Amino acid sequence: MMKFVRYIAAGAAVCFVAACSQMQKEPTAQVYVEPAEVLAANDSAEALAAALADQAKFEDYKPVYEHFIALNPNSTDLHREFQALFNGFQRTEERNAYYKALYDADPKSAMATYLYGRCLGGMESIEYFKKATELDPDYFWGNFGMGAALVSANPPDTAKSIEYYLKAMALNPSYPTTYPQIAGIYMAQKNYPEALKYAKLYAVTSPDQYRPVAMQSDILNSMGDKKGSEEVLVKFAQAYPENGQVRKDLVELYKKQNRFPEAITNQHAIVASSTKPGDALVELGKIYAMANQPDSALTYLNLAADQGYGDYRRLMRNETLAAVRSLGGFDDLINRLKVASQAQREKRLAPIMADAEGNRMKAVSEVLSTPAPAFAFVNLEGQTVSLESLRGKVVVIDFWATWCGPCRMTMPLLQEFVERKPEGVEFISMDVWEDDTTKVRPYLADYGYTFNVLFGNADVASQYEVTGIPTLVIIDKDGVIRYRHVGYDPSADQVLLWQAEELAKKNAQSTT
Repeated sequence: MMKFVRYIAAGAAVCFVAACSQMQKEPTAQVYVEPAEVLAANDSAEALAAALADQAKFEDYKPVYEHFIALNPNSTDLHREFQALFNGFQRTEERNAYYKALYDADPKSAMATYLYGRCLGGMESIEYFKKATELDPDYFWGNFGMGAALVSANPPDTAKSIEYYLKAMALNPSYPTTYPQIAGIYMAQKNYPEALKYAKLYAVTSPDQYRPVAMQSDILNSMGDKKGSEEVLVKFAQAYPENGQVRKDLVELYKKQNRFPEAITNQHAIVASSTKPGDALVELGKIYAMANQPDSALTYLNLAADQGYGDYRRLMRNETLAAVRSLGGFDDLINRLKVASQAQREKRLAPIMADAEGNRMKAVSEVLSTPAPAFAFVNLEGQTVSLESLRGKVVVIDFWATWCGPCRMTMPLLQEFVERKPEGVEFISMDVWEDDTTKVRPYLADYGYTFNVLFGNADVASQYEVTGIPTLVIIDKDGVIRYRHVGYDPSADQVLLWQAEELAKKNAQSTT
């Protein structure tokens, strides 16, 4: 199934002013229904992806959306999906050219003006969004675009942003994203009652979605209403028992409060509903360990192994499982997991290892020649690490963040690489675009990753032309970027190994 994951860098608005107070009546909300043409286009794209075994390319998908756009030429929603297709395949220049041509063909169209404005950034976007609202004051997307652009401006104009969002809300009270945007502004202002009001309206638009409920819970927690924060989660879990995320959040809440029986009950529910229960069983084992029941913990860890779980490093290094590691039978468990881990790696790499030499030659031949920008950041141990201090070595850098799903999928592969990398190769885990850096250390400790982690920033990501994460770059001994990879690749550890070995070999040859 085709999925486009859109990550937005954090750090837009840090200072907020008073919001618009000219509301004549309380806002309302309606249940959102996806436009029929968007559903039809996405269903066709997903069918295409299935038919091509998820190997479909941009050129395969493009005619699908062009067909539905031809049938629905005035659907902004459909055009936004088409723009997401361009973005998902990193076809930025083609996207810009396409929508510039659409705008040039009809510069008095509010839709064409807005869509081209989405391709731009900063003040240029604001200019085109504003023009769209002037061409048609009742055009929803023009008002929505202005609201989004103004809150992200430097400096942000949150009062005007709310004004435009409210206008958009009045024009279409069912579009979900308008409500959390306003709620987010009020949360940043610590105006929690107003934030809660819009979070509740958000839930009206999407009654079966968990995110509005999670937002309400966070706001109530910030207001000091711990009971209310828990109650909204419990209520949603009862209404939608198949939703795993609300159960996970309840588990985390109960763990923090040392309410282990409740945590165990909810984790059992997660295990029961999971199609791949190995990870969920490990989490259950950890909770039993936290509850001072190491024997039960070991039982569930063994059940995880029975389900194909293979991350032995996590169990060997996770501090929560310290008491479990002293039990008889733990070493046997680790040996089982090591066998499973190796089998899983071989299966994962089978497609490229079928022609290992051919794929290796292809991987090492696609060489870049881009000077690597200098950097110097502090790592988890408080030491400053700079690119200059690593000169003479091959340097592999992973740009990532804890909230990034593809980054988290890539992490185990990077641990495999780190444990196999040749001498003279340094691995740097560069945390960027992070909303809360306090999450980094616990995340690494939980999974037992042994990376040299630097706390980077948006500037270094921009300098390295990082537009999506994970992004991996490999730098040679002279400080030149030779290889770049973007996104999740199940063979990443082996490809990195081939490329690092090639550069390390050249280093060795140049010193003899």
